[in-house]
Amino acid sequence: MSIGSKSHRAFTLIELLVVIAVIAVLMGILLPSLNRARQSARATACSANLRQWGICWAMYLNDNDNKFTIGMDGNTGGYHSWMDRMVPYFKDDAIFTCPTTRRGPGENVKGGLNQGTWWGNRDFQWHSVNSYTMREFDGSYGLNYWISTQPKDVGWRLARYHYGNDLTRSRSNVPLFADCTWIGGYPLDDNGPRYTEEGDDGSGEMNRFLLNRHHGNINVIFLDSTVRTIGLKGLWALKWHREFDTRNCLTLAGGAEHSGWPEWMRGFKDY
Repeated sequence: MSIGSKSHRAFTLIELLVVIAVIAVLMGILLPSLNRARQSARATACSANLRQWGICWAMYLNDNDNKFTIGMDGNTGGYHSWMDRMVPYFKDDAIFTCPTTRRGPGENVKGGLNQGTWWGNRDFQWHSVNSYTMREFDGSYGLNYWISTQPKDVGWRLARYHYGNDLTRSRSNVPLFADCTWIGGYPLDDNGPRYTEEGDDGSGEMNRFLLNRHHGNINVIFLDSTVRTIGLKGLWALKWHREFDTRNCLTLAGGAEHSGWPEWMRGFKDY
């Protein structure tokens, strides 16, 4: 060997395999943590959106004699109109959507394409077109229609169930806005849990809110402006309308054994 020459030693195959194995182990440890951190950040951003909606609704009420938007009034310009009426109160359309969702694929979403509108689900956003103003909206939150101002009974949507501007009762358990498959819903206490995570199955409007979007929970803003994460089983324990019987939660759950919950819900925490 000449003076000044250097000896270069290459990695052996075993050493390379060891390095690759160590990297794989580290990725296996870190990736779940990163995914959980990402999901947690998205859930936090979702809650922040709902807080913004709370501010928007507060401003709207201040400008409209403390009355909420109109409910079901017998025409399509009623309960659909809340989105148009809220336009002056926000600047960024992003507050319509939970960061865990993406724009829906139209007719591929259960519920189908209907005159330019489609339903959302756990992962996809809904799309709505107001037939009066022709404004289009994409979103993943829905209004509790029972808070609306309701001038008269329309079918099973009884005027006396609505809160309207009578908010003198407890507000902390009355949902205003929440994760939803559509722009809103009229939950009833006898709506059984039949949701399949594919979209609204027409078995009761509570199922529009029955979304496994945040690990067995949804985010809800209440009439007292608090934002809370609610377990899906706890949806029946909320005071959706004035005469909503929260005791039905136990009946729907099938008692202590929870046999009444669909199988995909049984592993979630109790209400």
